[in-house]
Amino acid sequence: MNAAPHAKLPILIAHRGNAQEFPENSLPAMSSALSLGVRHLAIDLQLSADGVPLVIHDAGLLRTTGIDRSVLDLDATTLTNISVGQPRRFGDVFESAKLPRLLDVLELLEKYPQVQLVIELQRASIARFGAEHVVDAALGCCRSYRDRIVLLSADLPAIHRARVRHGVPIGWRIDTLNTHVQLKMQALAPERIACDYQTLPPDRRPPRGTWQWMIYGVETPRELLALAELSISYAATRAPGKLRSLYRSH
Repeated sequence: MNAAPHAKLPILIAHRGNAQEFPENSLPAMSSALSLGVRHLAIDLQLSADGVPLVIHDAGLLRTTGIDRSVLDLDATTLTNISVGQPRRFGDVFESAKLPRLLDVLELLEKYPQVQLVIELQRASIARFGAEHVVDAALGCCRSYRDRIVLLSADLPAIHRARVRHGVPIGWRIDTLNTHVQLKMQALAPERIACDYQTLPPDRRPPRGTWQWMIYGVETPRELLALAELSISYAATRAPGKLRSLYRSH
């Protein structure tokens, strides 16, 4: 499948870094994505028991560390000494990769001032600590990065607070596109609407508004070119290395 001559490829976002070749949400995955020339990253955020923003998707540690505990129950000092090398995928190859804080990712981005960051607040932390606390903790780390971040969540109170209290661009993560959701989209008017590739309508044509669409789960050139035909703004992938060659050929 080839994109029409007028079709512009979506901006590529490395979702959890280069998570195809490195442990997801780890500093090696972020560094790899940046070395590929990707200028947009999307990361996940949970809070430790003592309120430190950490870059990990699951509240449970089992999948990424092999330890059957919860991020929400352990302090940041303990957590940042745990390997997130995804031993079931990579064995001990990335054993030295430790669970990063949000501050560690921001420190990495100091070397890449042109890179934009999407921070997705996960529901487990919001349910445990409350939307206000999670939003304030995350954005408290990002005071000097406000012009480079978008705060994303499926939780409406969280992104509403991010906009009203902190004045940062927001994104709403949705898992369906029914009429009720579309009415909320119109009322909220976030800067971005995010969903998985499979959530798009059968004809793949999402409803338009003041927002930009950010589609997760884009893993093949065919999917990327299909989004280009629909004028989708952002494509989030865990395989930036595989898709990056399309941009060099356009």
